[in-house]
Amino acid sequence: MTTMSYKLTQVVSMHRALGHPDRFRVAHLVALQPLSVTDIQSVLELPQPVVSKHLAYLQKSGLVERCRSGKRVF
Repeated sequence: MTTMSYKLTQVVSMHRALGHPDRFRVAHLVALQPLSVTDIQSVLELPQPVVSKHLAYLQKSGLVERCRSGKRVF
């Protein structure tokens, strides 16, 4: 795969990840500050499994990272 092809694949992956309205809202929220799944769930009023699924998708796309602080994961 050429460098240009690889970059294009990354851009498409990022756009796909942000293409779902709830995933976009999650990404926007965590861009402002690190939040736990529980915090995101409370703010966006989404079920916990949905938030976790969207975060996993965003992480796989390289748009978010997990951070651990004690028992909490952000």
